[in-house]
Amino acid sequence: MPLPTSPNIVADACIDTPSVQGTCVYDGQPLGPAGIFVSPNVFVKGAPLKFYHSATVPDTITGKPNNPLVPCVVPVAPRKTLPARNKTVTINKFLPLVTGDATEVLGTKRLLLGPYVHPTLIISAYEKPSAG
Repeated sequence: MPLPTSPNIVADACIDTPSVQGTCVYDGQPLGPAGIFVSPNVFVKGAPLKFYHSATVPDTITGKPNNPLVPCVVPVAPRKTLPARNKTVTINKFLPLVTGDATEVLGTKRLLLGPYVHPTLIISAYEKPSAG
C-alpha cells in the first residue's frame, strides 16, 4: 500500500508492517483502541479526535512460529510508537503520529501503512520526502 502524499493522522485502525523476530512472525496488525488518546476538546465532525502520539501504547501483537517444530520464544509482544515526521504541530500538547511514522516490536521498526483518519486535517509541519 503506497503512503499518502499528505500527512494524515494515525488512529486505531492503522496497520503496521509485518516483522520476524527469532522464531516468531508478527503479522501487520491494527494498532488497536486500547492505548489511543481521545482529545477532551478537539472535535472532528462532532466526535472527539482520537489519535496516537509518542506516549501512547498500541495493543500487543501475537506472533506465530515461523517453523512449526519450534515454538515462538515471545508469543505476545509489546509495541511502542516511533514518531519521526511531525516535529512542531501539537494537539492537546502531544505530537500526533502521522504518515511515515512507525512502531517497534522487540527492536524491529514497523512502518505504519494506514488506513489513516481525517484526510482533511493536514499537519503542516510535515516534511515531504525529497524527490530523487
